[in-house]
Amino acid sequence: MFQYFIYYASSNIVGVIIFGIMLAHDRMSIDKQEKQLKYDHTLIAFMLYFLSDAVWSGVDAKIFSVNKFTVLGTDFLNYVIMTAITYTWLRYVMAVEQIPNSNKPAIRH
Repeated sequence: MFQYFIYYASSNIVGVIIFGIMLAHDRMSIDKQEKQLKYDHTLIAFMLYFLSDAVWSGVDAKIFSVNKFTVLGTDFLNYVIMTAITYTWLRYVMAVEQIPNSNKPAIRH
């Protein structure tokens, strides 16, 4: 199980590094359009998910303490971050498509 955790967590860490490089590149760019900022938020959400998923794999492989709190906590954290990913993608697409009044809460529903 330890090898499973190492492979799973390392692939997630590689994803974080790749998205981190993309985020750093975007942050150093002079392009500060709304759609670029929304894209950066999406990259951050994915990075958080990969880190959370690596912790989940540690619980799954019994590297970390396995109890109701850790199992439910990692599952809930993954759920919240996946929801954040969906939300940030929606905001990015709305910025790319230049939907008018996209910042109003009634439009997003």
